[in-house]
Amino acid sequence: MPAVKRVAIFTHPDTAMINMVLGLKTAFEAMGIEVISGFSYLDGHRMRVMVDMVRPDFILEINRSRNQIVDFDEKIHHIGWFEAPYHSGKRLDVTWGGSDMTYTNMDPAIMGLEPHQIPRWDYLHFAIDTEIYRPMGVAPVLDLSTIGYLAVPLQPQELEIVVESGGVRVSVREVAAVVQAAGLSETNFHTLKLRDCLEALFRSRNPAYRPDDMFWQLMTFVADRLFRAGGRGETLKKVLSVTRNVRLFGTGAWPADPVLSPYYAGRVFKPSEKAAVINLSRTVYHYGAVMMHERVLEAMACGVLPIMNRTPYDHEPFGICRHFAEGEHFLFYDENNIGEVLRALLADEPRRRRMGEQGRQRILERHTWRQRAEQILSDFQNR
Repeated sequence: MPAVKRVAIFTHPDTAMINMVLGLKTAFEAMGIEVISGFSYLDGHRMRVMVDMVRPDFILEINRSRNQIVDFDEKIHHIGWFEAPYHSGKRLDVTWGGSDMTYTNMDPAIMGLEPHQIPRWDYLHFAIDTEIYRPMGVAPVLDLSTIGYLAVPLQPQELEIVVESGGVRVSVREVAAVVQAAGLSETNFHTLKLRDCLEALFRSRNPAYRPDDMFWQLMTFVADRLFRAGGRGETLKKVLSVTRNVRLFGTGAWPADPVLSPYYAGRVFKPSEKAAVINLSRTVYHYGAVMMHERVLEAMACGVLPIMNRTPYDHEPFGICRHFAEGEHFLFYDENNIGEVLRALLADEPRRRRMGEQGRQRILERHTWRQRAEQILSDFQNR
C-alpha cells in the first residue's frame, strides 16, 4: 500500500470539534503527512474543487458522513467520525451512511446507528495534546472544579406541551412517563432504545404511525431537556456539604441556579485556560454517560484525579474500565456517596497525587492524538 501523503479533515465550528481537528492535524503533520483542514463543511462543486486540487488520500469529517455531503459523487475514501447523534438541533443519525469507515466513541446502537448505515466501523476516542494538558507544578487551591454545561431545570409548563407527529398527539408529560418506565436517563441513554420507546407510544394511538420530522425533534428534546435537566446540578449540590471550595465553569444555567451560582466562575474555552483550571484543582468532577470524555482525559493528562458517576457501559469495549482502572486512575461515585468519596480524597493527598500521576502516565501511553492518527492510518491502509 503506498504511503499516505495528504489528508483532508473537516468539521463544524464547535470548540470540541476544533480541538479534535487540530489535534489530528498536528499528529499527522508530525508523521510527515500534509493536512488540509477546515471548520466548516464543503458541498457540491466546492468539495469537488478541493479534491481536484489537493488530491487527498482520504477525507475525514467529524459529524458528517458521505451521504450527508450535498451533490458529491467523487470516488475518494471517506471517513466519518460520528461524535454525537445530533448537533445544534440537527439529527445526524437519521441520514448517516455511505462512508467507507465510521468511527464512534460508544456502541453505534447507543448513538443511534444501525448496521446497514455503517458496514465498516470501529471505536475511536477523544485524545489529548499532552503539551497543553500537563502538570504545571502549581499548588492546587480548589478542592473541586468542573468545566461543562448545566441545563435549565425542567419547567412545569414544558410537561404540558403537546406534540403532534403523524397525526398523533402526545404530551411531554406522557413522553416523560414512558421514558422513565423504560429506565432511560442521561447516564444510560440509548438512542435506538429511546426511538423504539417513543415509536411504541405513538403506535399505541395509531398502529400505522410513521416517524416524521417532528418525531426526530422530539427525540432531540428528550435527550437535551428531559435527560439533562437535573442530574449534574443535583449531584454537585451534594458536594457543597463537604466543601465550598468549589469553582464551576462553562455554559448554560450556572448563573441562574440559586445554590450553584455563587461558585460559578464564568466560561472557559481556551485549552491553556482549561489546563490552568484543572491544575489548580485537587479533583475534577464529571457527570454523564460518556466516560471517555474530554473532561476526564484532560484531568488525567494534567495529573489531576477525576471522579465520575457509574454507568451501565463502564465495562463495555468502549467503556472507561477497558482503558483505565478505578482506584488507579480515577474514582467512581454515586449520588448517595459522592460526599463520602470526596471527603476521603481531600484527606489523603498522597493517594490523590499517586492516582493523578498514574492517570497521566496512562494518557501518555495510549491516549494522545499521535496514537489516534496511527489508528486511522492503520485502518485506512488495511482496508
